[in-house]
Amino acid sequence: MNIATRNDPETITGFDHRRNNWEVSATVSHELMPRVSTEISYYRRAQGHFTTTDNLDVGPTDFTPYCVTAPKDTRLPDGGGNQICGLYDISAPKFGLAANNLVTFVDKAGGQWSEVFNGIDFAANARLRSDLFVTGGFATGNTHFNNCSAFVDNPQTGFGVSTAVPGAGTAPTPGTGLVFSYCDFDTSWLTQIKATGSYTLPWQQIQIGGVLQNLPGQQVLANWNITQADVAANGSLARALSGGANTSRVVPLIKPGTEYTPRRTQLDLRVAKNFTIAPSRRLQVMADIFNALNSNAAVGATSNAGEPPAAINTTYGGAWLKPLNILQARYVKLGIQITF
Repeated sequence: MNIATRNDPETITGFDHRRNNWEVSATVSHELMPRVSTEISYYRRAQGHFTTTDNLDVGPTDFTPYCVTAPKDTRLPDGGGNQICGLYDISAPKFGLAANNLVTFVDKAGGQWSEVFNGIDFAANARLRSDLFVTGGFATGNTHFNNCSAFVDNPQTGFGVSTAVPGAGTAPTPGTGLVFSYCDFDTSWLTQIKATGSYTLPWQQIQIGGVLQNLPGQQVLANWNITQADVAANGSLARALSGGANTSRVVPLIKPGTEYTPRRTQLDLRVAKNFTIAPSRRLQVMADIFNALNSNAAVGATSNAGEPPAAINTTYGGAWLKPLNILQARYVKLGIQITF
């Protein structure tokens, strides 16, 4: 029996032999005046003890470095047409061989990989009157990925980094992955601003409430599928890509964490009225307005296995940047609630 992948015993037994996550947080709260308070928090999360999959039958010398010229496109950084280097192609004799994989720790394989998140939250609460309540704040955070000090098998692909999900812990695949010049990047400081409030009108005791959100846009990536013809016309490999005539490779044209779609603003409202129908029974009639501003921003539809939600097409080509899912259009929902 041929087992293609096996684990280093240290990754599955013993103390402190699992992926870890060190967290530090601090919070300060203060009452500014009666019924008005603020709170600010700091968070830091540093993940460690990453594992990687090392094909013992393939090494860095089995890959050939090359560059390709990016397409000219005003939507690309600096209009495109620049050289994308840090690409590696596996040699033909090693292409397609059965894998002899060993799952081991990154540091044991001779490298380092850091993934650190820093975030700040701020919130303010105010109950200005018995019938008026307002709360709001912001949350901002930045994640820094760095695995430039090490690689395994393919020099193009750092430990655990894949094209689809930078930093999600996916094992490297020969011939694909992020270019190594993108091994050190930040997600930028992504800030969410939210406010909510409610007010009871003196007239008929009608309650009005709402939630206002201003959220970051979606990350913009451009993954270019190159063919043998692209490498021959615009590349420096000096040979065909290994794998045959129909072989293709993925080249990221935009560094992760550098470009985002415009921020989106969303407003949700509620109007409600309470009726007393018996000494111990109450009826509430309500109308909810979702997306009152009728924003059509691209939003993520799903989130699977830790991957970021898909919102726009990231494959460079005719459909690049087209929304995959947009915020549901404005709608009104009517409801009743009986309390007894």
